[in-house]
Amino acid sequence: MTEPNGETRPCYSFDRYVLNCDARVLFRDNVAVQTTNKMILLLQALLKKPGSVVGKYDLLEILWPNQEVSEWSLSRLVSDTRHALGDDARDQQLIQTVRGHGFRLNPDIAVSVTEVPETAKRPLPRSHGYKATIAIASLLIIVVVDLVAIDRNSDEGMPGLGDERRLVVLPVVVSTGDDQDSWAEYGVMTMLAGQLRRFSELQVADVESTIGALDQIEYEAAAHDTAALFQKVCVPLGCRQLIASELALSGNGVPQLVYTLHTNSGLSLAYRFENVDILQASNSLFEHVLARLLPPEPERVDVESMYTDDPKVNQNFALGASSVLRGDSQSATRYLSMALEQKPDYFWAKAYMSDALTRIGDFERAESILDELTAIATEQRQLLHLAKLRSNINYNLGNLNQSVTESAEMLSLATALNDKEAEGVALMHMGTTSQSLGKNLLAIDYLTKALALFREYGYELHESKTTFNLGNAYYVLDDHEQAEQHYVAAADMFRRQGATEWLSYVQYALAEMRMTQGRLDLAETEFRELEKLYRSTGEVEGLLLVRGELGTVELRRGNPQKAEPMLLEAYDGAGDRYRYVRSWMSGLLAICYLNMGQPDMARPFVEERQRFDWFEPRVPMVFVAASLAHADGDYAGAVKLALEAQDRVAGQWSERHAEWLRAFSESARQHRPVITDYYHLSSESAP
Repeated sequence: MTEPNGETRPCYSFDRYVLNCDARVLFRDNVAVQTTNKMILLLQALLKKPGSVVGKYDLLEILWPNQEVSEWSLSRLVSDTRHALGDDARDQQLIQTVRGHGFRLNPDIAVSVTEVPETAKRPLPRSHGYKATIAIASLLIIVVVDLVAIDRNSDEGMPGLGDERRLVVLPVVVSTGDDQDSWAEYGVMTMLAGQLRRFSELQVADVESTIGALDQIEYEAAAHDTAALFQKVCVPLGCRQLIASELALSGNGVPQLVYTLHTNSGLSLAYRFENVDILQASNSLFEHVLARLLPPEPERVDVESMYTDDPKVNQNFALGASSVLRGDSQSATRYLSMALEQKPDYFWAKAYMSDALTRIGDFERAESILDELTAIATEQRQLLHLAKLRSNINYNLGNLNQSVTESAEMLSLATALNDKEAEGVALMHMGTTSQSLGKNLLAIDYLTKALALFREYGYELHESKTTFNLGNAYYVLDDHEQAEQHYVAAADMFRRQGATEWLSYVQYALAEMRMTQGRLDLAETEFRELEKLYRSTGEVEGLLLVRGELGTVELRRGNPQKAEPMLLEAYDGAGDRYRYVRSWMSGLLAICYLNMGQPDMARPFVEERQRFDWFEPRVPMVFVAASLAHADGDYAGAVKLALEAQDRVAGQWSERHAEWLRAFSESARQHRPVITDYYHLSSESAP
């Protein structure tokens, strides 16, 4: 690749990086960084003028010549480039935003023209390219948004969108007074329309068609033109519903998204969503819009065969059983308690109560009820349900191998009864438990079989849960593309079914995945939103996990002192009731103290972690025990424990695992500590 004058493009050196513009490769410490061509072009433009602001319109022309692209695309490209560089969007040590103007390389960074290091390695194959992305829904799912080459005059004749397109999302009216926010006009519009188009029931017009049709009717957006908007737009376009929104500043200067829904019968109230992060406001807006356009339809639970002769008791029992299925344990215990007050010996109400108590961590009461029911159960269907309850309780107590045994018994009973729902649930339990034992490939096999059963026989909520659990299995295998696809599908189903607690589990999983991807600012924002949700709903376990994840964000940032109090809060709060939380926090606290140079503080947490069957095959958690041995100076012991971990990880062993094993082996060879960071595997000498 050459400059217009025929000269080879230069190779720049800055901070720990070398950019070979000719080969379009970026090296950090002589190792190639995963990038895209657009990232390279952006860095090249900034490096040509070190310390100087490069205007956003200049960058748009450089990066997308002769194409019509919104500023949203540029903003996302800068964000993804920062992520590739490990540059914190808050501190902006490398790439700085000059609000209202453009971007620049930090003036404190020295830039020089250099040669490509001979020792620099070629890029590793990558399974997923970086994309220009945006966070969507309160789930904060990432979708591709790149508004390129929109031909606004492509439609011929009448501008109508067709009878099948009944909902139009208008461009956002941006009235913040800050040119830097102009991306939101089409960025938020595209995000919202894209999210809504996943729901076929809504029949949403695509962005390109909408923009083309609006140009033909010479539509000009105005912030306060609302009364006649339906007549102005939907009459010529043929739509039945219209979403109009505005981005303004609230009285305290915080960005605020306001939307109204227009139909031929009038317009809705103006709904306002205020957040310093415009994307977060957009996510909240989406959830609100979806709730209005597509009210949830909870799946009906068929429990009539379990009814008594008392209609009032049956009503409370049905509501309780339905709440258990949807994950709303608080409502479940309330309704089931009422049923049992009316009929104390009601077997099925007690069985579902045991299930609900297990979900909220009250294992003593749950086991007491289970023991009582086991002594009187005689019917095959009762025995089947009790096997399910035992499997759940053992899982939550960390007795995972016993949980698998109970699930296998459940599968045998379900097969004998030809109960397809119970067969699927047993397979789902075996899948989720196998995943917790670190056997993710086996888990995927079980879960795929369960999913096929639920789809064939129409058990939609079970299908949603299984899809979510498949996402978890793919996530642990670092297949983030498959994980995200399953999470998105599960989230959409949970919304339809009104399963809000299960929906929050997907939110949590996606936030955790963002953290794994290194998008720490985004992950922190998502976890703090979840923290608010869990506080408002009284979801104790979720709140504890979120506190732990906020501590993990600080660990990833290299701040163990800031992580420690958050992790301790979650660990102490878990007590003996939330054993999974306690186990997970034990591992994180051990790593935290090792990074603080306090192995004696780490030791009891390593021992605590090993009390349970839960197994995490990903680094660094899989090497916690080996890391403690290394910190203690037992280098041979560290290698032995790392090899034992390798045996357990088995087919999921990766190059990243191998890097840790090489580091432990190098310490044993040199008879001295090599690892200096037990979270990121920083070492004094590369293994």
